[in-house]
Amino acid sequence: MIVEGIDLPNRLLTEESPVALYRIHDKDYSPLFFGRTGNYRFDAPDQGYGVLYAASTPEGAFVEAILRQRTGRAVRTISRGYLATRKLSILFLDAPATLAKLRDNGLAANHANSEISWIEPYFASQLFSRAVHQHPDQVSGLSYRCRHDNEQIAWAFFERSQSLFARHDTPTETLDLDDDWLESLEDR
Repeated sequence: MIVEGIDLPNRLLTEESPVALYRIHDKDYSPLFFGRTGNYRFDAPDQGYGVLYAASTPEGAFVEAILRQRTGRAVRTISRGYLATRKLSILFLDAPATLAKLRDNGLAANHANSEISWIEPYFASQLFSRAVHQHPDQVSGLSYRCRHDNEQIAWAFFERSQSLFARHDTPTETLDLDDDWLESLEDR
């Protein structure tokens, strides 16, 4: 099946998301934000729909939201000042969501390879996202392995899945105040 120039199977190989997901976000905004900037890996290339990024673990959220930031140096340095602008929230879904699986056996089954989650610039991954978004299966988004730690699983939810999110827990403190967690991440 050709969708927007991308060859996808007639039926996508899917998987169910966890009901609790982790997201690092700007401290001044709700974690339930479906961005339309076109700046990120699976964003709509024409900003036609929003995408919310989350991870299965707090560490995955850190890798996707913080570690991915380029510093221009071989050694990554993340300032406490930057961490003071971020919070780690837990998002809860009413029930597991069905997403296209773009990792493990879902890569070949969905006519992709691991390049889809790490290639830069994001032009190809954004076109693939749009094709999955327009596929007749109408999945809630897609799952993939984090580029900077492929043990971690990340989830890109399309805006149409917004009603699946039942609630979120957002702490009052910002990331810079969690010394124990930051130390464990540094050890990782």
